[in-house]
Amino acid sequence: MASNNFLIFCIVAITLACFIETTLGASGWCYQCDSRDPGCQIDLNVLNSAHLRIPCNGQCYIRVKASIMSRGCSWEYGFMTRQIPYTPIYEQEAMWIFCDTALCNGHANGSA
Repeated sequence: MASNNFLIFCIVAITLACFIETTLGASGWCYQCDSRDPGCQIDLNVLNSAHLRIPCNGQCYIRVKASIMSRGCSWEYGFMTRQIPYTPIYEQEAMWIFCDTALCNGHANGSA
């Protein structure tokens, strides 16, 4: 009987974790850099950018502010709720584009 309860607990826990992951749009890993770095231009050289990867429990972003493009995790700037992916928003005197999958902010030319 105890093993059945444990199995039910595991199934519920996994289902809940999947639901939370989907609901929050957590990406897991994002690139973090800005365009002042020669390796962080429109398209990253993803083969040479392992040092630019950071863990993220939110969404990855690409931000343009004052002619500087930057990449990172949404939680750095207080975006704690999920934003609509690939839809520009204008906040904090910048344009932001968010995405939900791991390392999805590597290309700023419209390709994911």
